[in-house]
Amino acid sequence: MNCTRHIRTPLDFTAITDHAEALGEYEICTNPDRAGYQTSTCEGIRNSEMQIFQEIFAGMANSPPSRVEEICGADGATCRNALSGPWQEVQQAAADSYEPGKFTSFVAYELSAGAPEGKGGMMHRNVIFRSDNVPETVFSAFEGTAEELHAWLERECTDDCQVLTIPHNPNFYWGRLYWGRNSDGTPFTEDILQRRARMDRLVEIMQIKGNFEGHYAFNDGTPDIRPGLKPNPTAEAMGMSGDDDPTRLYNPGAITGVWAVRNDRESIWDALYRRETFATSGTRTRIRMFAGYGHDAALLTRSDWQSAAAARGVPQGGDLPGAKAGQAPQLAVWAVRDPLSAPLARLQVIKGWKTASGELKEQTYDIACSDDGKPDPKMHRCPDNGATVNPDTCEISVNKGAAELSSLWTDPDFDPQEDAFYYARVLENPVCRWSRYDAKKAGVEHPADLPATIRERAWSSPVWCTPES
Repeated sequence: MNCTRHIRTPLDFTAITDHAEALGEYEICTNPDRAGYQTSTCEGIRNSEMQIFQEIFAGMANSPPSRVEEICGADGATCRNALSGPWQEVQQAAADSYEPGKFTSFVAYELSAGAPEGKGGMMHRNVIFRSDNVPETVFSAFEGTAEELHAWLERECTDDCQVLTIPHNPNFYWGRLYWGRNSDGTPFTEDILQRRARMDRLVEIMQIKGNFEGHYAFNDGTPDIRPGLKPNPTAEAMGMSGDDDPTRLYNPGAITGVWAVRNDRESIWDALYRRETFATSGTRTRIRMFAGYGHDAALLTRSDWQSAAAARGVPQGGDLPGAKAGQAPQLAVWAVRDPLSAPLARLQVIKGWKTASGELKEQTYDIACSDDGKPDPKMHRCPDNGATVNPDTCEISVNKGAAELSSLWTDPDFDPQEDAFYYARVLENPVCRWSRYDAKKAGVEHPADLPATIRERAWSSPVWCTPES
């Protein structure tokens, strides 16, 4: 049975980031004119046998990575040479969908490199191009590491070609994204650091693992498969039952937001490059933050507060100049709810800093509370606003929470000699978790080991504050 599903609120922009590692293989296995079309591997791909896909991606864990010889040849050249057709299709699809001012589609793909030890770990990058001026082919994990991807892009993405490489699955990097060395443990060089500064401008804070728009596509397309009531084909191919299928533990899908002047490739890509961005756990909540010094206490009551805040500071994603004597960073933070989701419960600032002894610390401050609440001056926490959700009907409190929250917050614990960063987060009132909706649709009891409710949320990009030298 074929069906079409639509999300409730249209997206303004998107980038389809297919795995570079399977583009050539898929072309060979779906094009009858290709020599390997009749192989057993290709037959399995056409029949959606997930074990075959597992075998293709398992080759990336080898040292060095290796393709499936049956369709790619001993040296993988057959699959590399087949990349051009699918890559042209990706570009054409982006061109066909692009409607400047209404909907923006980027030319993009994903590098899906694994940890070099072959013990798991995902060192992936989503590669996003600013325009349709892109390299003639793609660079996959079969060709090298993320560091080698950056060097390749520096050579191949020239003239009007501009590119971002956004780390993807950072929670599965086992800390390697931030450990101060290359992915294989070798020391950074100046060239590598400069490329990362130019290309790794952003990092993923949340992603799609198990959302309403289909992480496993048809495999988790029904409400009895997603919560683990029945095992999905991908889980079975990996030797997992419904009980240990990780899909049921995943979060709802995330959405990226930008503060851009126009809905077109150049404006949105530039906002991404500036890191003037935010992310949500799936709703259309928006959050805006500026950092500066010496703001008027009435700043957020002005109709032009954003331009006034920008004139005395930097937006989210920016670098705040070091404080003068007696100054402390001020953050102007504003959030507005998604009218199709729950009202807002609280607005927060998360501060991270490095002490003089090199110790890394973090503190969360509630800075605005709904329902006339006030943050506790010692614990920096809002009181609970009493919002509830009925787990049987999924009806939420209609008289609790706020449509908007805002605050002009000054860091009460600022030390001008310490490196610090700040980002904002807004939490909504609780709603039913996606698995609760699925259980209702399937007419079964909700699995007792899964959370019944969640709080949707949004995060701003940070601002960084570095002491004056």
